[in-house]
Amino acid sequence: TQKKLINFCKQHDIAVTAYGPLGSPHRPWRDESSPVILEDKTVKEIALVHQKFPAQILLRFAMQRDLIALTRSTNIERIKQNGDIFDFHLTEDEMTALFKLNRNFRGMSYRAQWKHPDHPFREGIDG
Repeated sequence: TQKKLINFCKQHDIAVTAYGPLGSPHRPWRDESSPVILEDKTVKEIALVHQKFPAQILLRFAMQRDLIALTRSTNIERIKQNGDIFDFHLTEDEMTALFKLNRNFRGMSYRAQWKHPDHPFREGIDG
């Protein structure tokens, strides 16, 4: 959920882009141990309550956090669904439940930049 980074950015009027807010489940470098947030039980339960798809819940989560969510799809139905997130709001309890899914996982590692002194995720990185 990157709360610390996002809070820092908000304090300094920096817009944050959520790149891969759906977890990029089909990325070629994904390994079997990587979480699949679209399949998470909590996300699915919240989706049922709102009669939405899990992707819509995750996009609404990003939107309510004032993030700029970038998604991609070649499926026209999914593209339409991704835009259909303006007719509902997640409750405070639902937002809390989604924040609890944090795994300190990054689907995009940006390995080429790890050694840069201003890399925001240097802590705990080997390499």
